[in-house]
Amino acid sequence: MEVDQALRLIGAFRPKDLQRGCSKEFYQAVVHTMAVLCSAPLTSLYLVSDDRVHLELVASLGLSQTWIDATRRIPIGTTPGCGTCGQAAALKRVVISDHSEPAWDPLRERAAEEGLASSWSVPLLDSNGEVIGAFASYHTEKRAPTPDEIQHAQIIAQEAAHIIEVAHLFGEQQAALELNNRAQELAQQLVSHSSPDAVFNTMTQGLKELIDADLVWLQYQSASGDIRLYQSEEIFVVAPLRLPDSPCREALERRQAIESYEEWGKGVPTRRPFSLSSMICHPIELNDGQVVICAGWQDQRPISHRERRALELFTKFSGIALQNATRYHALHSAYFSMARGFLIALEERDFETIAHSRRVVTYTMLLAEHFSDLEGLADQIALGAALHDVGKIGIPDNILKKPGKLSQEEFEIVRTHPLIGYRMLEQPLAQFPVALDLVRHHHERFDGNGYPDRLKGTEISLGARLLALADAFDVMTTDRPYKKRKSIQEARAEVASLRGAQFCPEAVDALLSLSPDLLEAVQRGEVERSPFPTVLATTQP
Repeated sequence: MEVDQALRLIGAFRPKDLQRGCSKEFYQAVVHTMAVLCSAPLTSLYLVSDDRVHLELVASLGLSQTWIDATRRIPIGTTPGCGTCGQAAALKRVVISDHSEPAWDPLRERAAEEGLASSWSVPLLDSNGEVIGAFASYHTEKRAPTPDEIQHAQIIAQEAAHIIEVAHLFGEQQAALELNNRAQELAQQLVSHSSPDAVFNTMTQGLKELIDADLVWLQYQSASGDIRLYQSEEIFVVAPLRLPDSPCREALERRQAIESYEEWGKGVPTRRPFSLSSMICHPIELNDGQVVICAGWQDQRPISHRERRALELFTKFSGIALQNATRYHALHSAYFSMARGFLIALEERDFETIAHSRRVVTYTMLLAEHFSDLEGLADQIALGAALHDVGKIGIPDNILKKPGKLSQEEFEIVRTHPLIGYRMLEQPLAQFPVALDLVRHHHERFDGNGYPDRLKGTEISLGARLLALADAFDVMTTDRPYKKRKSIQEARAEVASLRGAQFCPEAVDALLSLSPDLLEAVQRGEVERSPFPTVLATTQP
């Protein structure tokens, strides 16, 4: 075999092929060409391990299984046990040996039993001159390789190193892409949560799965020193941050990620016997405290670049998600306080409106439970239902509190309350578009004859269609100055008769599926479905 032919044979393997399960074939092709070109029927090929201090056997030719088992993993260096390959990798040059060096001390006797009298090794170097592996040739007599054999081996080693390096880069790129995709999926879950507890629980479970750790735990330490612990599995009885010698405490104090490969956990209060031999802890500073995320494995193992990157990414995500959740909670509370202010103002005008709003919120939430499309929108739907009549603040008292039936002109004025309410809330509730939509469109009709925008059918949002029915049903079953209330059964019959005309058919079906006893309990105020009942709390004695 000529050198050019050997290079074509090796070059036929593309870097992508090594990532698609063809690496064994490639490594065997390398040792085969080395054996033919260098007159070396006993050969082996090693690659640097993840810990960067060992070589791991990936292919061999002609060597006994006993020798392969004994030299499957060897240290890089010139100390005992490193052999010719370990020396070549450490020195980054060709090493020729008659096995008399100290590096062969524990291996010499076994080599003699195998009939191996000499060896030589060529390192595989990447484009930066860093060792990524080593090729070794063994002989049954004491002999040195010829200059041509060394040159041929170096040419093949250079080509193999190039393909392996590019394959590693391709693999890292693919792994990074997969990590980023999974990270984005988890990040979307994180930022959708409105509570720190939900953020942290999602974080620990998601990260444990992502990096296949035995345990992931996350601790949040507030600016006041309070500590909250979240674990992918309930192991620790006490937050490790409270222990002065814990790796997570060290990471937080040093404000940098740390790795530990010493057994830890035996002296820590745990719910069952438990210890970790490999750990990584990553801290992050927040405006109102600190977060440290830790991952651990029970076996001692190197922590890969991918795992470090995953922990770094999710530490950042957790900080962002936590701060978003905290801000959302503050915003949520502020807006609901403001909403209560509007309702109190309305209560001063007409107490029945407050009672009406409480019931309408509950009816709407009961209907919304039938529709998976509305999952995650409960707060906004409840807020919109609570404030749906807030525009009546702008309706004159002589109309709003008129004891008799309204004239057509007066009714047209009352019909302006959805727009009045929408304009009142448009800026303050800009963060809650679903709630605003309900305020504006709760008097639209399915047949298009409603107001203010004369929307029809599915042009009306599902939430607004449900609210329209809930609002009308409560009006039907409540005494008014100009009419007496209908019974629950009578109101159900009227709703059924207006299915597809005034009301959305799906909304009607949902209401009719509710038991009359439940509807009567809502009417009496005995059932509450509001996620924020204090917003609708009355100030009446």
